[in-house]
Amino acid sequence: MKKNIRKLLCALTAVLLLTSFAGCGGTHTATSSSGQVPVSSKSSSASSKTSPSASGASSASSKASSAAAKASSAAAKTSAAAKASAAPINFRPGVINASVSGHTLIALKADGGAIAVCGANDNLAADVAGWKDVAYVAAGYCYALGIDKNGSVLASLPSDAVMKEEWNRKYYTAVQNAKIASKWKNVTEISDFNGDIVAVTKDGKCLHAVNGEQYQKKVDAVLDSWTDLKHAYAFDGGAYGVKNDGTVVYVIGSNDHGFYDSYTPVQKWTNVERMARLLGYWVGIKSDGTVILPNTKFDLNNEGAMKRAGQLTNVADVFSNPSNKHSMDIVPLTKDGVFGEFSDVVAATRGDILIGIKRDGTIVHTAFDYTDGKVALSPQKTITAYEGLDSWTGLLVP
Repeated sequence: MKKNIRKLLCALTAVLLLTSFAGCGGTHTATSSSGQVPVSSKSSSASSKTSPSASGASSASSKASSAAAKASSAAAKTSAAAKASAAPINFRPGVINASVSGHTLIALKADGGAIAVCGANDNLAADVAGWKDVAYVAAGYCYALGIDKNGSVLASLPSDAVMKEEWNRKYYTAVQNAKIASKWKNVTEISDFNGDIVAVTKDGKCLHAVNGEQYQKKVDAVLDSWTDLKHAYAFDGGAYGVKNDGTVVYVIGSNDHGFYDSYTPVQKWTNVERMARLLGYWVGIKSDGTVILPNTKFDLNNEGAMKRAGQLTNVADVFSNPSNKHSMDIVPLTKDGVFGEFSDVVAATRGDILIGIKRDGTIVHTAFDYTDGKVALSPQKTITAYEGLDSWTGLLVP
């Protein structure tokens, strides 16, 4: 009997304890046969009934996370763009070139063709548009020169009718030199300076059609003797040459200046990669991006600008500003694509204005001194220099 009463009391106590535990919100959990603990339906229900304030906080937190993710993505893109902008350019000569006179401009296109404009020869643009497999370009007064992938020289020459026009007659000799150059083969690069034309052959020799005047035979003999050339630059009845060992050779012949086959201001230069002309002087650009000045006394008007040029670093190419308002400005194209006020520039040239090709194959340029680029070729003819230039796209990016 006592045993039965004890059993009954134990059972009642257990019932009271279970009832009390349930009233406090407790739940009974059991382990399933799989070893996992089932989720209580009460807990699930409670968690699904989140308060409005908690829900709003969660939403705000989610939006903040999304905004942060977008900001992080934008920052990553900006960083990538900055790195791309600062990436070294693959400098290559002959991608774009403007003539010293004649308002001719020519550039390589990404599809292997070329595009050009010439104020002194209205037919030049259409002619150059037909060129194929072009590897190098150079501009003349009223003509354009190029080199195809096989090393043959391409030439867009003015017609006899164009040459009879008053503003072109004085360039008759220049056009005759261009005709000679049009027959050259096995050429890697070509240079024109007011009708003096030189080219470097695949075996490092110099082809030439220059006006040495009374010293013509001497000039020709010196140019014929050059070997192991990397670059050649036509200039005033002669040329400068950069050899593969980084030294410089020189010859000039003219009635005004006489004959010289050596030039002390550049004779001791070493490690020269290429050359550039600044304010009437030739400078050397070294492979480390520094600029070598000629060992000569500069004109007082140019002395400050030339000294600034000699302090430049990280240079791929360098120009003087053709603007009368900024003629003392020395503008380098740096190895990371900075060109004056512009960035992301991979190639540049100097004509009536400074012109560059950007990494996206479009054009940038400085402003003209004259209104809307209008230029008087003669009292009988006014042109717009480089007409249509701003619409050029699809240019070669080396």
